[in-house]
Amino acid sequence: MTFMLILGGVAACYLVWLLFRLAVFALPAYAGAAAFVVMLDRGFGPGAAIAAGLAVGLLLVVGSRWVHARASIPGRLLVQAAFAMPAAAAGYQAARAVAELALPASILVPLLGAGAAVAAAAASWRSISAAPLPRDPVDGPAEEAR
Repeated sequence: MTFMLILGGVAACYLVWLLFRLAVFALPAYAGAAAFVVMLDRGFGPGAAIAAGLAVGLLLVVGSRWVHARASIPGRLLVQAAFAMPAAAAGYQAARAVAELALPASILVPLLGAGAAVAAAAASWRSISAAPLPRDPVDGPAEEAR
């Protein structure tokens, strides 16, 4: 019994770590799901809808990294904020769902959700801003050229 409690605690800690590690992919996941639903609604088959959803998500990730690496500071802040808002929504939804399972209905449930939203947004912001900047072979690092 004690061993199962320990394993449950380890699994819960791993899921929390996974939530914050993957928070940066909330925007591509939402956009890919939206593209999938739109393609199905327009009469395309499931294969084409899945391909469109994956393509939209991949293009969003690659395009945002490219823009973040080459944009000025306001452009970087815009990319970081665009990724932090869906991550905050995902963190809020995940924490509120778990809190509603474990706690009775009280003011603590939305407060835990709000705390997780802030933490997920901060994790997403950190992940985007930690992406390495490309090096310019002529001028050196891209950061010094600005």
